[in-house]
Amino acid sequence: MRLFLSILVVVASLAWVSANCQFPPQCPDYCNFHGNYYGDYTNGTCLCDSGYLTHNPVDNHDQCGYEQKKQLIAFLLQFFVGLTGAADFYVGRIAEGEAKLILIVGSICVLRCATAAVGLSLKDVSGPWLIGVLCMLAIVSCSVWWIADMGMYGMNNYLDGNGVRIQSW
Repeated sequence: MRLFLSILVVVASLAWVSANCQFPPQCPDYCNFHGNYYGDYTNGTCLCDSGYLTHNPVDNHDQCGYEQKKQLIAFLLQFFVGLTGAADFYVGRIAEGEAKLILIVGSICVLRCATAAVGLSLKDVSGPWLIGVLCMLAIVSCSVWWIADMGMYGMNNYLDGNGVRIQSW
């Protein structure tokens, strides 16, 4: 009960401060709780916390509201499950992620079907054999794409889906 009352008091006081806020330094939400306001009421700005920035602000109250994607998370996703496009999905590069996912899953499925066809029918192996070679080339190209993207994420040379630089490690 005591914990509930403490939470209720904190929420009520924050609601009161937000409703009665006249001057930005008194307003805890002026920098979206991710920065400190500097300057006077008419000519000031927010100094954003690490990992947050102002991106496409509508008004002064939109400062420090955009959280950058983390380079370490993107790199680890690329290293461990990069062939599936997980890092691209994380940073908001959806088209690249979908292309990787379709290419690797499609190649594996077609390769599996081609090897099954070769095993079942030995009369004409030229068709399935050719499909198998093409699928192996697709898998090799995915692997090269994986290595190249690992280097790009490691050097922080990608922007996220909104055109914002990924937060460096």
